[in-house]
Amino acid sequence: MAKKPEPTPERLAATTRRNLAHLQRAILNYEVMRGLELAKGAPFAIHVIHASLKNDYLANCMKVFEDTRKVATFWSVLAASPHVTASLNAEGMPVDEIRAVAAGLKVIRDRTHFHIGAESVEAPADVWKDAGLTGDRLYRSVLAAWRALNFHQAEAGREPLSVPDIDKEALKRMVEFVREQ
Repeated sequence: MAKKPEPTPERLAATTRRNLAHLQRAILNYEVMRGLELAKGAPFAIHVIHASLKNDYLANCMKVFEDTRKVATFWSVLAASPHVTASLNAEGMPVDEIRAVAAGLKVIRDRTHFHIGAESVEAPADVWKDAGLTGDRLYRSVLAAWRALNFHQAEAGREPLSVPDIDKEALKRMVEFVREQ
């Protein structure tokens, strides 16, 4: 089996940037989803948009937290940079918690998200229970990974990424506009 390439400084920087980009997208998706959830009685089109955002949110989370040989993910940065693990522990987010979330995401991916598992086809919602995940638990891990990778960016003398603010009032106006059509 092919060995994972060595984590050169350039590869580690690229890995950090790529994972931050996926986390940024995940955070934006989550925040827009939360804004859309405020619109009670939203038209069907808004529910379709919400489902699409959720799918993209989960896909980005799964990319960042995948832990297999041939990927350059959050775990690659942690393995090469012990100070990132220390920063997580210092903020009260143990790496073991994020590992548990990652394991739960793999269950969701394999049994309902990217695959239709034969044993879960009748009750896909139960997969989240079986995985031990909630939306809040996943989002806490996303935010912790975001802060940790940005910490790594800053420690390496690179500019940390930011997340643009989401105007929830504009989201409400958008839902109202769609409702009126």
